[in-house]
Amino acid sequence: MDGFAALGPLPYRVTISRPFEEKHKDAKHLFPKLSRSRSIPHERCAATRPGHEYEETHRRELLALGLFLTATAQTNAAFAGQSNGQLADEYYTRTDTIVRQIKDILSADITSAENQEKLEGFKRDASAYVADYRRIVSPAQKSFSEVYGVVTAMVGHFTAYGIGKKNFSAKLKDKNSQRIAMAEKLLERERAKEAAKANVA
Repeated sequence: MDGFAALGPLPYRVTISRPFEEKHKDAKHLFPKLSRSRSIPHERCAATRPGHEYEETHRRELLALGLFLTATAQTNAAFAGQSNGQLADEYYTRTDTIVRQIKDILSADITSAENQEKLEGFKRDASAYVADYRRIVSPAQKSFSEVYGVVTAMVGHFTAYGIGKKNFSAKLKDKNSQRIAMAEKLLERERAKEAAKANVA
């Protein structure tokens, strides 16, 4: 970092005179604009560094994601008795359930009091779902990446603003709807591959 920002806030106003003025003192009347000094306000000397607003927004998003992952780790203890094989067998059933919940919530008014119980149930189920499958999911199951991205965005919204306090933005709704539609297509393909493998075996 260079310039005034590198010096930090200055306790006084700085006046910068152009070198031209010193060399041509006798000709000030010929150069009225150039002979004027320029004052730099204190608030400009201590300007906010570039990218500060983006960094603050990014920090809040990371904080929300961190709180969400902490919740998933705590929820994971409740399912410790299930083997990876059992979880894998239930993957498509549980993913279908989460997808239905997501679609229902995206189309609902989440600020309505009658939806509070539904939102809390979704947050609990989504935390358990992510805690189980982010450890064991196969790279071939790309549907999980789409569902995981949507769940993270929605639970992050609840963590940042509170459950039922603020509706999703139109942009967030549209993006999540597209990702869920893609997840449903991927789930269909993955089921077909699983069935083909079972027939061969």
